[in-house]
Amino acid sequence: TAAPATTEAPATTEAPATTEAPSSTEAPATTAEIGEHVHVPEDEYFVEVEPTCIDLGLRYKFCKICGDIIPETIEEMDYVDHEPEDDYDVLVEPTCIGEGLKVKLCKVCGQPIDETYEDIDVDPDAHEVLEWEMTEAVDLFHHTGSREGVCTLCGDTVVEVIKFTPTVKTCDTQSRGQYYANEFTFADVLAGGKHFYPNEDDPDGNDLFIEFSILWNETMLNLDGSKGDSYGPYCASRITKGGDMSNLTYWSGTNNPKGSWCPYAGGFEGATLTGGSPAGMMKNNGDYSDYPNIGGADPDHPEYGWHRIGIRVHQEVTNLQALKDDKTADATKAQYKITATVYFDGNEIYSVYGDFSRTENRLYSATSTGDGNVNYTDIAGDRCVYPFIINSTAAKTDTTAYIILADEYATCGTSFVQEVERVSDPVEATFEVEDGVEIPAAMYFQEKAD
Repeated sequence: TAAPATTEAPATTEAPATTEAPSSTEAPATTAEIGEHVHVPEDEYFVEVEPTCIDLGLRYKFCKICGDIIPETIEEMDYVDHEPEDDYDVLVEPTCIGEGLKVKLCKVCGQPIDETYEDIDVDPDAHEVLEWEMTEAVDLFHHTGSREGVCTLCGDTVVEVIKFTPTVKTCDTQSRGQYYANEFTFADVLAGGKHFYPNEDDPDGNDLFIEFSILWNETMLNLDGSKGDSYGPYCASRITKGGDMSNLTYWSGTNNPKGSWCPYAGGFEGATLTGGSPAGMMKNNGDYSDYPNIGGADPDHPEYGWHRIGIRVHQEVTNLQALKDDKTADATKAQYKITATVYFDGNEIYSVYGDFSRTENRLYSATSTGDGNVNYTDIAGDRCVYPFIINSTAAKTDTTAYIILADEYATCGTSFVQEVERVSDPVEATFEVEDGVEIPAAMYFQEKAD
């Protein structure tokens, strides 16, 4: 008798998967056994690289026991927000009719930070004027002036105050150095159709006027003359051709620097004269101290303070009729008389005259046409005027000299741009000539440490 099929024993007996014993026992990663101990991490991460807006950071933990880095704790740190600069960067300046725009840039990447964009209020004073008209002079005699123009944005008339600012030159530790005031070329002086030569409108021709104000003190330069007679410093005004410094030279209207090979005041370069009054340093052949307001022995005319110097150069043809009578063009040579006159604080110091031997010193040339007329031509525009020069300077140790000038002009015409008059108490102020060094209006020489 066969047993029933339902009572057949199963082929195998398997334990449930959930009851299977593990093949091994592992400690967590942070407690992996190395050597004789298990790493114990510090409580806080050590940040090796701080994250920025453009770079990921890096951090990890050290083991409290051995001090080693625990590899399993090494991780990158995510990017952080931008770090704004302290100040705004102005993208659009405000005007009298429109707002401006500003934003802060990121200190790290330099990019604008979106949430920092801000409008700038309209600035009612931020006009745009292309053409100004001077309405009140500003110079040594008028400490403040004004100018006006029409704003191209709003159409309003704009009035602007201008303050007087002198030109400051600094001399220190130079070897044969040269310090120039403004340079004026004849091309600039003759701009706008001006000319020196005579014509129907100006039968006597026009003159060259050189003028400047200077705040003077006889110790202003205090330069060392130890280089010898050939190198001692001196002050001068010059009319030159290009860089040639051997042309018409007017020596300083005030005493030259200490140590100069030419320590006196006034006079023209005698080598350029072929005739006329005596050349050189003189006032009607008198002593240097006779010059008004320069100083010397007269206590009523102190040299210290502001002074106005003017030089007038006039030229004429002395054989004009002979040129007109010439029957062959240019057969008769023109003869010239050039007169140079110096004014100091409104006083005419002296004049020198003659046919200066160098043609570069002339203002114009004349030639006969052979038919009763005369052709005039102004001297080429590469002639230059230097109102004030300090030449061949060699400063003493621990001293600095300051040259303070104002209202320098070189013009073509019949009168000075500004009256050559004495200035009294011009500016109650100090002039900052360099960082930390200020000079009162009453003097302009100061000792300065190395």
